[in-house]
Amino acid sequence: MHAAYLWALCLRICMRNYKYLICVLIMFPLLIGCDASPIYSVRLDEEAIITQNGDIHGDPKKPGLHFKIPILQKVHKIQIHQVRFLTIPIPNSNSLKAKIMWTVKDSKKFFIAKQKGNISEIFKSTVTPEFYKIISEYDLDTIVQISREQNKDPEFTNDARDRILVYIQKPVDDFGIRIINTFFEETR
Repeated sequence: MHAAYLWALCLRICMRNYKYLICVLIMFPLLIGCDASPIYSVRLDEEAIITQNGDIHGDPKKPGLHFKIPILQKVHKIQIHQVRFLTIPIPNSNSLKAKIMWTVKDSKKFFIAKQKGNISEIFKSTVTPEFYKIISEYDLDTIVQISREQNKDPEFTNDARDRILVYIQKPVDDFGIRIINTFFEETR
């Protein structure tokens, strides 16, 4: 049947009995944006956060099949293994940039941070000033050397690179973010 026909039929029934009309007017807005299914699945690369009345309900759900209270609870899935990138230009250099790789470490903290706005912008505005502080302690030759060594061996590490990673990790711990690596690249 056509949806318009069903609506017309529903309204005709409701007009005969005002109790039905009141019931429809109350229930319709509730059902429009709500997921009425009690079952949901979480993929291997996800964790799910359940909210009830806007508050987090319980711990993050791991991969598998789960149950929730229909209409009252909402499922928010978070990609926990997705690697994201932030590219930052190196100050005082036209040919160097840093690429920071990050992922989700704590889905509950990440969800809370995400509710405050665009998580990429929050991450960028938090990490960039800290990155500039720590990078200013090194001369460009050190950064160029790290860049060249990383081009030869992506697993390359030294004290300077490790110190940079530790320093920029601290301010994003509260957002449930883990910084995986920092690559320095020369652009020509």
